[in-house]
Formats: sequence, C-alpha cells, structure tokens
Amino acid sequence: MKQKVLLLGSEGFIGKNLYAVLVKNNYNIIKVDNIAGKNVHKINVLDKNELHKIIKATRPDLIINLVGSFNQSLVSELFKINILPSLYIYEILEELNINCRILLMGSAAEYGQLDSNSTRLKEENEGRPISFYGMSKLFQTQNAMMIAKSRKLDVIVARPFNILGNRMSEFLVPLNFIKQIKNNGTSIINTGNLDTIRDYISVTDLCSALVVILKEGKTGEIYNICSGEGISIRKVLEDFAKYKFTPKFKIKEDPKLFRSTDILVSIGNNNKLKEIGWVCKFTFEESLYKLLQYHFK
Repeated sequence: MKQKVLLLGSEGFIGKNLYAVLVKNNYNIIKVDNIAGKNVHKINVLDKNELHKIIKATRPDLIINLVGSFNQSLVSELFKINILPSLYIYEILEELNINCRILLMGSAAEYGQLDSNSTRLKEENEGRPISFYGMSKLFQTQNAMMIAKSRKLDVIVARPFNILGNRMSEFLVPLNFIKQIKNNGTSIINTGNLDTIRDYISVTDLCSALVVILKEGKTGEIYNICSGEGISIRKVLEDFAKYKFTPKFKIKEDPKLFRSTDILVSIGNNNKLKEIGWVCKFTFEESLYKLLQYHFK
C-alpha cells in the first residue's frame, strides 16, 4: 500500500520538484499550499484549525513541511511562518493520536560563520546564526530535537545549503544575476562581496536526499544536504561568462549590497547523509549550466 505524504508548500520551488520525485518513488501525495493549483488543498497553514482539518481528513504517514520564508523585512512574520506550522503539526498529531514521520526544512544559515577551526560544517556544530532568518530556522530545529526526545515524535530535520534549479527565487544568487541581465538588458552586473563562498546543491540532488532521509533517516537527527565544495561568487560570474549563454557583461561590486548579515564562508560536510545511502550526482558547473540553458536558450 502506498504511503500517504502530506506535502506542505507543494507549489513552491522545492515543492514542485519534490512532488515529481515522490511520484516516481510510488508515494501517494496530498498537495497543500496557500495558493491554488491542480489537485492542491488551499489552506492557511498559520491557521491551526485549517491544518487540523486536513491532517484529520487525510491521516498521513509522512508530513513534509516546506513552508517558510527568508524575507527579513518583517521579523515577526518571518518567525511565524518559519516556526508556527511545525509546532501546530506536533500538537495536532498528538491530539489525533496519529503516528507520522515529520520532515522539516532547516537551513545552513543556522550555522552562521564557518569558524577558523573547521573546514566543513557538521551537523553537531554549534548554531550561531547572524541573521533573523537563521535564528528562526535554528529555533525550529532545536524545538524539533526537543520534541523528538521528550514527546517521542518521529521528527527529522533536513538542513540544505544553497540550492540551484529552475524556479529558484530571483532574490538568490545566481538567479538575481540572470534577472539583471534579462530584465534590465544590462551589460553591468551589480553584486556584493565577490569573495563570499557558498556550497551549492542542485535541486535534483536535494530532492533525492529528502527521499533518502524520509526512508532511512533516524528520528531526532539533522542531515546536511550539500556538495561539500565551496564556490565563490567570483567563480559563479566567471562561469556565466565561460558558458557564453549571456551577453557580455562587466562586474561591479556595489558597497550598498554588502550586508552585515552576510556569511563569508559556508561549506557543509555531507558524510552523515552519505552514510544512509545518498549520492550527490551533479556538480556545481553542471547545475549552473542547466540553469543558464533554461533561461537563455
């Protein structure tokens, strides 16, 4: 019998990609979002009563919560969206006496800066976020670990690093650069610090990792989803030029785009995820090539 998955945030960037992978893995998916879509249950996940109704009606075997925001302009709303749904899920499952695995989405932003004694961020590294977004995600993770231990609920946290793929947010690198070229017809790309280093993972590898964690992950554990390779913003732009999908452009570092909450170096260790059977299949170069091909060809 197919396991039922309640997929919260099904119509977002990760949700749409993950839905296709879950179908291939023979899950019965119940799509939930706050926007309408084909076969989508439209609800407000910040309304506990609405969330209660859908969980009671479907009695899922698995819940994946992809609902979240990184918009830091309204901190109170950021904390509501990134924390409340998971708290409601715990309470509702206990109220309805449903045994269900819960997979939450954390973030590499929970770690903050990579300290001088580390080469790769491990799951046991202390969380020292330097942004409200990272703080909100860390609270969600810490609460999940406490819930798993004290309430014996089957909760796991996936902690992805920087995700590359079609439909990714235009506020993120490198799609922000693509937007500057396409929408503004510009020959100049404005950027912040070119020497910041990130760990990029393709959305395809992310989704395969989430399925592995669903099947093989251990309750009360955190799993980094990352490549283990550090890529500078400078290299991102160098590869833009190398693949020749875009018009010629010049790079301009704009002091206004330097932020105090920018993490300078963030590279993850993925050994824990590999131990339960995950394999990273796509390099940064392959993922960026596909993204540029999608937008410029």
